[in-house]
Amino acid sequence: MLSVLGLWLSGCSSDNLPPAPVPKPIKLVVDLEPERLETVSYTGDVKPILDARCISCHACYDAPGQLKLNSAAGIRRGASKARVYGVDLSTRPTTRLYEDAVNEEGWRDLGFFRVLCDPDAVTPEERLDSSVLYQMLAMARLRRLPEQGLLDGIVRDSHDVPQAPTIEEFPAYAHNFPHAGMPFYTYGLEEEEFLTLAHWIGAGAPIDDEDVSLTPLQQERVDAWEALLNGDSIKDRTIARYLYEHWFAASLYLEEGEGRPDFFSIVRSRTPPGEPVDRIVTRRPNDGPGSEVKRVYYRLLKRPDTIMRKNHLPYALTPAKMERIKELFWESKYAVPTLPKYGSDVAQRPLELFSAIPESVRYQFLLDDSFYYIQSYIRGPVCRGQVALSVIWDHFFVYFLDPSADPASNDPEFAARTREQLRIPSHVKKIRDIFVEFGYVKKGLKGYWEERDAYFNKQPALGLDQIWKGGRETDIPFMTVFRHFDTATVEPGLLGETPSYGWFVDYDLFERIYYLLVVNFDVFGPATHQVATRQYFDLLRFEGEMNYLRLFPADQRQAIYDHWYDGVSKGKKKDTYPFPEFGVDTDIVFSGKKDVQDELRDLLMDLSALPQSRHPQSVDAQPLVRSYRQVNQDQRNYVQFFPEVTFVRIERKGKEDEVYTFLRNKAHQNIAYLFGEDKKRVPQKDSLVMVPGLVGDYPNFMMVLNEDELDSLRETMNKVDSMDRMFDAWLSHGILRNSPEFWPALDAFTEWELKNHPIQGGRFDLKHYYLTRMLMLEQADLVPGPDLSGF
Repeated sequence: MLSVLGLWLSGCSSDNLPPAPVPKPIKLVVDLEPERLETVSYTGDVKPILDARCISCHACYDAPGQLKLNSAAGIRRGASKARVYGVDLSTRPTTRLYEDAVNEEGWRDLGFFRVLCDPDAVTPEERLDSSVLYQMLAMARLRRLPEQGLLDGIVRDSHDVPQAPTIEEFPAYAHNFPHAGMPFYTYGLEEEEFLTLAHWIGAGAPIDDEDVSLTPLQQERVDAWEALLNGDSIKDRTIARYLYEHWFAASLYLEEGEGRPDFFSIVRSRTPPGEPVDRIVTRRPNDGPGSEVKRVYYRLLKRPDTIMRKNHLPYALTPAKMERIKELFWESKYAVPTLPKYGSDVAQRPLELFSAIPESVRYQFLLDDSFYYIQSYIRGPVCRGQVALSVIWDHFFVYFLDPSADPASNDPEFAARTREQLRIPSHVKKIRDIFVEFGYVKKGLKGYWEERDAYFNKQPALGLDQIWKGGRETDIPFMTVFRHFDTATVEPGLLGETPSYGWFVDYDLFERIYYLLVVNFDVFGPATHQVATRQYFDLLRFEGEMNYLRLFPADQRQAIYDHWYDGVSKGKKKDTYPFPEFGVDTDIVFSGKKDVQDELRDLLMDLSALPQSRHPQSVDAQPLVRSYRQVNQDQRNYVQFFPEVTFVRIERKGKEDEVYTFLRNKAHQNIAYLFGEDKKRVPQKDSLVMVPGLVGDYPNFMMVLNEDELDSLRETMNKVDSMDRMFDAWLSHGILRNSPEFWPALDAFTEWELKNHPIQGGRFDLKHYYLTRMLMLEQADLVPGPDLSGF
């Protein structure tokens, strides 16, 4: 055995950050086995632990210290002091893994520092002492959290934990934040998990080369796609660029089957198929490749990283998809006279840039994978963003205009006449430019809306036939969006009770939102760029809502509009949200016996073969959850105290467990303002909906119940009339971060997700999982509720 003295800490804590006194040592003794040091494997032993315990917080731009532990390249890169998120008026350097540096030396030049052991360290003791990663793990072992109760006192001492200490800074870090080891504020690692990582680091942290080899079938399909995407004609190259700009963020997969496929990325390269990829790196995927690049080639690379669900956008590149792409883009008769240009000006006019490809082709292409594109609005190239998401409601449905009725797809003159009005303000760098650019694009949009209104008023009234219902088994014509403060989820089908809000999307709107939020969005851009994006998205949301109003009787449109924009000044309504000049009524026949939005849902579900949800629910389990399907705040006090996303597993005797999600939908008076969202809240109208499956990428809480406890849970919740009683309910029915049950519960939910959704599934992010009474309280909008003494 080798006894290693690994960590020097003090036993003090402080709310502030004064110069730390010389810490008093605390010795952590670790017994390292020489034989194990020689045999520990990154792939076989270490990576499964990192995937299960670490990447829930360390896998994206918002990872603490930008430390990404879901790939070998991210571990080697290390951590950085620079934050990706935050208010910054300057354009920051990009730090994208696999793109902005290709080796450790390049990352050191960009300010990243090593978290593994010093390569010059010789003994296991020296290696552990020089590794930030080990020090963080050891710190959590020494300062284990209590296994019961809330963490109020501990977290209040150190809730402002700074990011990413270097090894030289670590003693002071540990002195000031004694409970901030890793995994962060959780039960921690089991003994065997900790020893495995200690042996690995003590052995020098050897990392196997990532396996990106292809099977013969994968190689065959990669070759076929690269041949298709790298034709020599102007038409070939234009189509390939359009496809690349719509697939660059995708998790592409080539094979269909019951298991989980390998995923690929599409990249731009200086080299053609058959040669090693020489990646072209730009800030945005539609930026010019540089004057030195003679020809852009599009190549497929196998992804080596572990998939997180929050930024996972699966897209099939199967043989069936290839035939469909050929049919749409190559077999359609049209000419492409010149290659589309590059530059910030043309990037803001994507509808005009690719005008040689008919709008009908582009619209059908988007509809074929509508779920992927709507998902990309949320998951895209970012990991979070409350400012952008404050522009959408907490719960709404999405429908699409049928291509046969789409203005741009059926009237070339309309398309040509309106393109100049549809500029996207995506390259705003100065504060004054926000107002100048927003004024310009808003003026253009108002002109476009007038043209659109005039077009629809000359057409037959919209009916059920003009709402796209799909035609193929893979089509997803209806979707549900749930917002969870600074994250959101898109689900196929119509989930929950019918919300009061909806979008009706046509080609022009579909494409512009995609280019605004995905292609043209720069996560490293200045705050001015983000504000301009949010402001324009606000107008696009309004456009989708006004399209939606066309589906309802003329005598009800004003009331629906007034409900959506309650509390908005008359001036702002007139200037920013003008009520359309509807010239025709709807052709949909409503009975008048129920809410028109609810009746529209029923009519469409009757006409569509689409399942209600991608999450199946057994018939015999329905009675267990029927009373939770939708609960409103004005009926139950406890709604206002609930987390926004709660995973629930119901253990059933002799049967397979059932998995559900509680979603708290927050009500708002309106969502028309950039700031002051809390002032527009109407918590009395909040609702809680229980839906089958796991909805949401960032769980706030987990519950594991047996079927007999559902009635007990309901009884407990009905007695909740204060936050203290809700804490008691959570302590008796839920799983806290510091509970020994925490990791097993998360493992079970992750296993369920990957088993039931091997393509769409991924690992969950824990940064929003509730820590303390204090952090729970910040998410609640407490209001007086009804008297529930009779329940």
